[in-house]
Amino acid sequence: MLAAGGAQQLAGSVAELRALQESGRLPAEVDPACLLVMLMAAAMATTTLPQVIESVCDADPGSPEFIEHFADQVAAVARHLGLDTA
Repeated sequence: MLAAGGAQQLAGSVAELRALQESGRLPAEVDPACLLVMLMAAAMATTTLPQVIESVCDADPGSPEFIEHFADQVAAVARHLGLDTA
């Protein structure tokens, strides 16, 4: 279980995603809470899944080049979901 402050912060993030959904910027079929967990998992992938990255992407998960590429890919997915803030 998370500390109260951490839980409140995550609840705030889910609320932000729900607001985007209500404004039509996030598809209706996407669960905002699950999306938050998915984005968090993606953000941690280079640390938590290095063997998978090495096998699937044929790259060193700790290299600055791969980290930048991976971050760009996560950002591209976020943009396609309507999460860009521009």
